[in-house]
Amino acid sequence: MQKDSDNTNIGFDFFTVNMMNPDGDYSLNDIHLFYYQDPVLSNISSIFAYSNEEKPIIIQTDFSWGNGNNYQFFKKYSNFTCKFTSTGYYSKTSVVTKAIFEASPIG
Repeated sequence: MQKDSDNTNIGFDFFTVNMMNPDGDYSLNDIHLFYYQDPVLSNISSIFAYSNEEKPIIIQTDFSWGNGNNYQFFKKYSNFTCKFTSTGYYSKTSVVTKAIFEASPIG
């Protein structure tokens, strides 16, 4: 995607999407959209838990702060979730839970 101002790549800058109304006019919606660099997950604190157990899991993550990703945007706008999948023989289920954005060491 190119910037209108100087025809360079938009990179990780925000952009807006103009929507056409039924009259054929475009209206500015002032909703800023951002591309971001995918986080890299490198280490997990546990790989096993019983099905009836609640267990905190800590995942070491490189968010590429300053290299395409903005800490303040992630903190304010992101929706962190975890998806747990059971691959058992008799039942295959998936559960999505809320996640917490925390610094390491915790606290």
